[in-house]
Amino acid sequence: MDAVEGLKVLGMKDLILDLQENGGGYLMAAVQIANEFLHHDDLIVYTQGRRVPRQDHRADGKGKLVDGKVLVLINEYTASAAEIVTGAIQDQDRGEVVGRRSFGKGLVQRPIDFADGSMIRLTIAHYYTPSGRCIQKPYRRKVKRLTMLWTLKNASNMVNFIVLTAFILPTLKYKTCESSALSMVEGALCPITSCLSTPHCTRSFIASWLPEAISSMQI
Repeated sequence: MDAVEGLKVLGMKDLILDLQENGGGYLMAAVQIANEFLHHDDLIVYTQGRRVPRQDHRADGKGKLVDGKVLVLINEYTASAAEIVTGAIQDQDRGEVVGRRSFGKGLVQRPIDFADGSMIRLTIAHYYTPSGRCIQKPYRRKVKRLTMLWTLKNASNMVNFIVLTAFILPTLKYKTCESSALSMVEGALCPITSCLSTPHCTRSFIASWLPEAISSMQI
């Protein structure tokens, strides 16, 4: 967090966290990063499986970024641990999420080695965001169809609106922890307030969100 301290010395008040193209990493690294943004006892993520009991990971309240606005940028290559951080910030109403629907990698896998040197990774549980959304891509046909419709790369704003109102909103069942705002169905993470399709649109949104920072940004 030395870089954060340096930015604060320079007068940083708000932060843009760019997780585009971030394929993730280790669970505890994601927990430590999300911890910097959340208040004491806020749920960050939990894991649960058919035969694996639920295990919660919560913030300790000692983070250095608990104040100020936060904007998280994601796209279809944001996965795994990066989705854990995004989900925690989104579900705890800590910041805005902008970009494209994330990849949807939320499996807890246990490596099992064999005598011949080969190995399998056995899925034993899933990652869940604070509101209870499973990060893993859905395997159900209906939800797959909704995901395909929602992620049409060249869809116009009107098409996005029709898909949202006719197909997505009726299936919503998760709410954020603080404001009780509607959240997306399970399977990957979607910035429902601004599902933007181009870097230019993302830049425009950031300009309206944080005008003083846009002059020095390259997206």
